[in-house]
Amino acid sequence: MGEEQRIEAYLMGLGVDAEQVKELLPMFRIVHYEAGQIILRMGERTEYMCLILKGMVRGYYLDGEGNDITKCFTLENDWCCFYNYVREESSSFYIEAIEDLVVGQVSITDMERCLEHQPFLGEKMNRMINKAFVQAEERNFALASQDAKQRYKSFIETSPEICKRAKQEQIATYLGITPSSLCRIKREL
Repeated sequence: MGEEQRIEAYLMGLGVDAEQVKELLPMFRIVHYEAGQIILRMGERTEYMCLILKGMVRGYYLDGEGNDITKCFTLENDWCCFYNYVREESSSFYIEAIEDLVVGQVSITDMERCLEHQPFLGEKMNRMINKAFVQAEERNFALASQDAKQRYKSFIETSPEICKRAKQEQIATYLGITPSSLCRIKREL
């Protein structure tokens, strides 16, 4: 399936009718990134939102000691780089392609204009933002209330695809543990 067909399928899956899809498709620009490439740097603002068509990204930040801490993972058919859609501030984290990546990029200005004419899409956008918020809250709750083994068990149950595709070091920092602790936990399970 080609990139435009993936965008069409995504939009139709949201309940967008064929006529509206034709109107929306020109807003998307197909962009390719190589694995390891930074899509958005901490401290930068972005004028674009990206629908992931192929590949996976992760958001991460550097702690006070310069350690790389994974904040989130995002897979196909989900959005990344929508930080400036939500807040008028610079990004507080990096977004990195952790696999070769293809995205449908949409300018925030075009998205806002589109939402004025297609209010039902605003509801979908709010759901996406709420989903990201809930995931962040669930992660924070797990970090505060579960031990490392419980966090890993929960993660492999809720995110099996990420477990297969992300590096162990990235998963470990996402779970708030060291890579060696993750290896030990995996051996015990």
